[in-house]
Amino acid sequence: MSDRGGGLHPPSQHHHNETLSQVHNLRAPSWVNHSCRKMPVPYFAAKSPNMKAILLQESPAAFRVRNLFVSANALSRA
Repeated sequence: MSDRGGGLHPPSQHHHNETLSQVHNLRAPSWVNHSCRKMPVPYFAAKSPNMKAILLQESPAAFRVRNLFVSANALSRA
């Protein structure tokens, strides 16, 4: 279900939608909160333990609540 090759998993687009909606003061679509939008196991955009610790802290809230851990600037690089 997840892409362990370093790229973001396609469901991350749902988290992008919610985060971008918040940034632009828009209401996020209701489907972003569906339980199937949460990763069954945590997904980290890095493999090293040190980077995982950083991602735990930096990841935007909309990503963290769905078990998806990315850098704080992931949306600006998308």
